[in-house]
Amino acid sequence: MIGLLAAAALLGLSLWLLADWWLVPSRPPRPIRPASNLVSYRLDALGQVLVEAELEHWRPGVVVISSCALGQHLSACWQRAGRLHSSRRCAA
Repeated sequence: MIGLLAAAALLGLSLWLLADWWLVPSRPPRPIRPASNLVSYRLDALGQVLVEAELEHWRPGVVVISSCALGQHLSACWQRAGRLHSSRRCAA
């Protein structure tokens, strides 16, 4: 009985999705932006996030460069700590 109800629910859901797909008009494709505009668009979006976070005195490029530098520094520290840990294990 539960299997019959599940099959009926699945059939109803599939018909609903098919009708929704069939009746909703398709959107026109978005124009492709050049790569240089894409980078500036992303930086503008980051600038908007900084304004909303009340950090408007920070520039988006500085945030990206600082994040990369911090990631590199943390990665180097993590690797150094891993080598130190493995050398202690070998010495013991």
